[in-house]
Amino acid sequence: MLDYIYAGVIIFFLIIILVIAKVEDGDDMDYKENDEEKR
Repeated sequence: MLDYIYAGVIIFFLIIILVIAKVEDGDDMDYKENDEEKR
């Protein structure tokens, strides 16, 4: 039973990390565009 809970927690964190990574990548693109406009 603990094995399933442990696996579920790992998968849950992996999904969160992937979502955060995608959001950060999108923000980085926006910041780069804004920096170019300022220059």
